Amino acid sequence: MDNTILINQLPKAELHLHIEGTLGPELMFKFAKRNNIELPYCSVEDADEAFDQALPFIHMVDGVGLDSSELNNPPEDFAAVSARAREVGLCVTVNSDDPAYFGGYLNENFYALDRALNLSAEQIIQLVKNRFDASFIDESLRQKYLAEVGEYE
Repeated sequence: MDNTILINQLPKAELHLHIEGTLGPELMFKFAKRNNIELPYCSVEDADEAFDQALPFIHMVDGVGLDSSELNNPPEDFAAVSARAREVGLCVTVNSDDPAYFGGYLNENFYALDRALNLSAEQIIQLVKNRFDASFIDESLRQKYLAEVGEYE
């Protein structure tokens, strides 16, 4: 099945969550230098080490937001961060943020991500499942939607 058709047909859970401080270490250092701000880390490597030190507490993390709706900040810029999050078991989701303002409704965001990263059908299905897993809906309703998504596997 073509990914565009798959994206159109899959049920979706709309999640809306704003989390600040979702910059990768490289961009964090760039902004700090530009704005003359002292960071608690000496290098990108030190910031990565701080992430590694947080891993024992990963069970306490409910969500991590990566905001790529800014101009010249495409989804592929977050490929490494998203891959690292998946490696440690975080639930990665695709979201829309104020679609009328940014011009990106949920399906359009999936299309853009697919174009940028050449996702497999399995990856798209997993991202849709993650949205339901991350939602605060009743468990029986969650299972109903996950079963619907499962019909596309």
